[in-house]
Amino acid sequence: MTTTPKILAFAGSGRTNSYNKMLVKIAAQGAQESGVEVSFFDFKDHPMAIYDGDFADQHYFDQNARLFKTALQEHQGLLIASPEFNNSLSGILKNALDWATIPEGDERPYDVFRGKVAGLLSTSPGSMGGIRGLEHLRSILANIQVMVMPEQFVVPFSSKAFNEEGILVNEQQLTRAKMIGKRLAEIILKLHS
Repeated sequence: MTTTPKILAFAGSGRTNSYNKMLVKIAAQGAQESGVEVSFFDFKDHPMAIYDGDFADQHYFDQNARLFKTALQEHQGLLIASPEFNNSLSGILKNALDWATIPEGDERPYDVFRGKVAGLLSTSPGSMGGIRGLEHLRSILANIQVMVMPEQFVVPFSSKAFNEEGILVNEQQLTRAKMIGKRLAEIILKLHS
């Protein structure tokens, strides 16, 4: 019996009404419509301590980081919407990735990421849509053994791009955001058929 492949969707934002959370949920719709399961992980609901190797060695592995790591282990694909902070990814997202690469028991450093495929999106208040941050995220993910789709999608001027329900008002942008999820789902389905 084959199991349905799963995608973990998350945004590198702690804001309750994050535009990047809205964007990743739209992309997730495209993935779900293509026949995969999608789960959401919200860093607002699972805040993590700042990673500090000495503290982690002496005291504990952050429990919310472990929840994130477990979620990564249970999914074959990643849909990530990353806000841009100072031309890079957010501290929240980088911190979560750092925690998840820390091995426990017999794990190797990047075990939870090996074989995963990621689709990337971003939206920002500026005209670049967060694309500069995606360059850094793409580099980090490739380094930790994630296969990153060449396609990505950014939405500029986020405060005008979404309606009150969190949907992109421009039909073409809506279609393109869903296409990232759809394309990721197609890849995951082919790899795990």
